[in-house]
Amino acid sequence: MKFCKICKRLIPKGEESCPFCIQGVSQRKGVLKEDKRRGFVRVPLKERISFQSLSLDPQGKTLSLEGFSQDISLSGIYFEIKGSSLIKSLPYLKVSNIIWMEFLLPGFRKKIRLQGEIKRICKKNLNSLGLGVMFVNVDRRSYRLLDDYISSFLEDREEV
Repeated sequence: MKFCKICKRLIPKGEESCPFCIQGVSQRKGVLKEDKRRGFVRVPLKERISFQSLSLDPQGKTLSLEGFSQDISLSGIYFEIKGSSLIKSLPYLKVSNIIWMEFLLPGFRKKIRLQGEIKRICKKNLNSLGLGVMFVNVDRRSYRLLDDYISSFLEDREEV
């Protein structure tokens, strides 16, 4: 038995590299984004994300916003925030801030709630901002849900 050094999954018999992580992506037909920096396959995810920042606004309230995800991997998520409430929130969204995110994965009934650290902020314009977030302290249930979603997405693409 061989295990992938990146994602720690069992590599199926007859496979030379992990079919789930970046080592196996180059053999697929360009349907996924290769992510050499992170070592995980990112798959598209277009869902509403609500999140709360643990950094407080000037009135001492927790910062709460909504956005739409673009893609997801086992290690993180990228989503965009749009709207006028964003302008007031900009000073409190910083790299290394910890946020709590909640969203529904397609095909699953329960929302997933994850903690993440903001790793990248991409200012698009005055009313649009992108956040690259790395998951931290992921519990087993959430990891399995993410893994199941990504695996089922990859399997569906393989059948096409």
